[in-house]
Amino acid sequence: MRRAGRRVPLLCVIGIVIATAPTRGQQSPVVPESILALQRWIDAVDRHQPGVADPALDAVVHLRYADRAKLEPAMTKFLNFVATRSKGQTIAARGDVEKRAAELVRRIEQSPGWPVFLQRAAVLHADAAVRTERLGGLADPTMPRVSFPAPSRSILGRRQPDAPTSPLLTNTQFVTSQDGQTVGQRPADWNWPFGRSLVDLLLFIAPADSAAAFAGAWYHATAAFMLANGLYAEATAHTDRAVAILPHDPRVLFDRGCYAELLGLPMQQILRAETRPDRKIDMPPREVTNADAESWFLRVLEVDSTLVEARVRLARLLDVSGRHAQALAEVDRALLARPTGVVAYFANLFGGRAAQALGRLDDARRFYAAALAAFPDAQSALLAGSQAALLAGDMPSARAATSRLSDRTSVIDADPWWNYHLGAGRDVDVLLVSLWAPLRR
Repeated sequence: MRRAGRRVPLLCVIGIVIATAPTRGQQSPVVPESILALQRWIDAVDRHQPGVADPALDAVVHLRYADRAKLEPAMTKFLNFVATRSKGQTIAARGDVEKRAAELVRRIEQSPGWPVFLQRAAVLHADAAVRTERLGGLADPTMPRVSFPAPSRSILGRRQPDAPTSPLLTNTQFVTSQDGQTVGQRPADWNWPFGRSLVDLLLFIAPADSAAAFAGAWYHATAAFMLANGLYAEATAHTDRAVAILPHDPRVLFDRGCYAELLGLPMQQILRAETRPDRKIDMPPREVTNADAESWFLRVLEVDSTLVEARVRLARLLDVSGRHAQALAEVDRALLARPTGVVAYFANLFGGRAAQALGRLDDARRFYAAALAAFPDAQSALLAGSQAALLAGDMPSARAATSRLSDRTSVIDADPWWNYHLGAGRDVDVLLVSLWAPLRR
């Protein structure tokens, strides 16, 4: 996984190209082979130690499309049993094979119970997605072939209408980019949509408060992983689903805002100039995605006014849109909460920008000095402070700031601004450990 302080990879997954569903509209029969595959999956859920690359995790990581196609009929029946029995209803099991599926349901009902089982299953598939990404992806020769029609147009954040009916059989291709150009395609990871379907089922069957608490932690940690690793196409459906099912969770609202905001940054906006007809990215302009991000951060603060970073990010958006006085007011409110570390740095950096735009150079220089007190080698604050000093006619201070630029100030950890686009991805390791801890045995 990506640790805070490292650069996001230059190769980023940026858009959904096309999804195929060879089995769409078909319902395969549940056969003994499918039940055996279901049994192996249940065993993997039972045996996996969250956060550990154990044999149970490897079994899921290496499931090929052909394996999932065998599993899908029994899995569908199994999850239908879960949803129905959780509401005190029954489903008639017809034949020996379906009776075996019902037996598996009853076994889990006795131990560990459905809420815990589904939590473990959702974590298993999140871990599988993390593991697959760390391995650089795995080739699957059984995956149905996907080709680009001519012309093809990928739509960032929108799934093509022929998406598979079962998340287990996801067969989606993403466009990839490098240095501002689209360079190819790669398959989506089926573990993400399947994991989301398990969280949906958990919310359906479990007590509302406990299920929502887990779902929020799961979505926040996994979205952080996506943002930390440049998995922006994965994050599109992920953050959209999170806010749809958890509309009052400030963490998922914050993640959605960070995702919208990063689309407005130059590192993504440069993709709007891509001209290859077979790789065109329908990237919204900066003004549109910034307005979207602003609305999400305002929602965060309506739900939880103490989430300081949401206020700080709102201040940046207000400043870049020319509303400097409003931005400065939000920075002042944020600093009243006495943030520390990276959030304090951002607050002072953005406060300095807004104050400078208003001609309040003394205030701007105080903000930049406060930012440098937290991160003395941060280039963004050194250069901003030098510019403010120059505008104030203080040439010695302007030269002194730039003279501090050195190899030390080129280190990625020296300047939080380089990692601004990560959002919660800065804290991905801590968030994943917190997700794993309650389920470890």
